[in-house]
Amino acid sequence: MIVSTEGSEGTNVLGGQADGRAAIREVPDFMNTRPHPPGGIRHPNLTAFSIALATCTLFTCSVPAPAQTGPGYALLFNGANNYVAVNAQNVPIANSDYTIEAWIKANTMGNYGIVGWGNYGTTNQVNILSLRTNGLVNSWWGNDLVYTNTGLAGVWHHVAATYDGNWRKLYLDGAFVASNSPPANHNVTVRSNLTIGLVAASDYFNGTIDEVRIWSEALSQAQIRSNRFIRLTGTESGLNAYWRLDEGAGTSAGDSAGPWNPGTLVNNPLLVRS
Repeated sequence: MIVSTEGSEGTNVLGGQADGRAAIREVPDFMNTRPHPPGGIRHPNLTAFSIALATCTLFTCSVPAPAQTGPGYALLFNGANNYVAVNAQNVPIANSDYTIEAWIKANTMGNYGIVGWGNYGTTNQVNILSLRTNGLVNSWWGNDLVYTNTGLAGVWHHVAATYDGNWRKLYLDGAFVASNSPPANHNVTVRSNLTIGLVAASDYFNGTIDEVRIWSEALSQAQIRSNRFIRLTGTESGLNAYWRLDEGAGTSAGDSAGPWNPGTLVNNPLLVRS
């Protein structure tokens, strides 16, 4: 078995040498197979230092998988009528800094909402993270930031959008992929209509969503790269909302960052293992 471990400089691959010792070599990020979200099987803190715990034979090295903290679930949306409705009371409004992030696995490319809130139909009064037929978008209802990539369906991806009051940025699987400096007239006035798996009136997500997080600050690339594999405690500074979507049953989507943003499953999105 080959064990890949990701760090800030790329991916370490552990392979066996002829004498049974572990060898480490660097490979570029494009060769890395992206893992499941934190509820899945990949452990976020696996590094090359785990070699000390590895069991090596002539050609292979395997590292024991640490115990998970609980079952990993996600929500599967049908692209037609189901979503999560959130009575949000603690997500960024006005022209505040933000980070929006989630794990997604789209069945196909399309105009699919991941998460959004605001005064839909009014320019610069919305905050949306979504897929489109041509890629990944952070939209304010106008002034869109678009990363063009038509090959995002069929596998898990971590997606994130940030805004620091000047620059807006998009990240895919921890890699910085797009930015712009929009006019400073973003003014979101509504947050109680936040939805997951839907934006606007009809952009329903077709696929699976997990680990949705909203922050009141623009996270750095280093923070996004490291946090995306970690199940957070919910008490991290700047974390406004955190839907793990790990309930496993029922019609609620709890906010692990506090009681301010409870979610309700609408039209029965499916709870699936992630």
